[in-house]
Amino acid sequence: MRTKIDINNWKRKLAYETFSNFSDPYTGIVTKIDITKLVNFCKENKISFYGCMTYFVLKSMKRN
Repeated sequence: MRTKIDINNWKRKLAYETFSNFSDPYTGIVTKIDITKLVNFCKENKISFYGCMTYFVLKSMKRN
């Protein structure tokens, strides 16, 4: 069910106005994580770190 938002009283008005005029809007998330165990696992099992990391990143994005 859709709800009409009153833009003038919306808490996220500034963010909306900033990104609504972009031809290709996007967001990103940056954080520090400890991947020591994953690096060691990949080395011990002689598997691609890139492939393993890509798998876990995509898996974490699909949790909804």
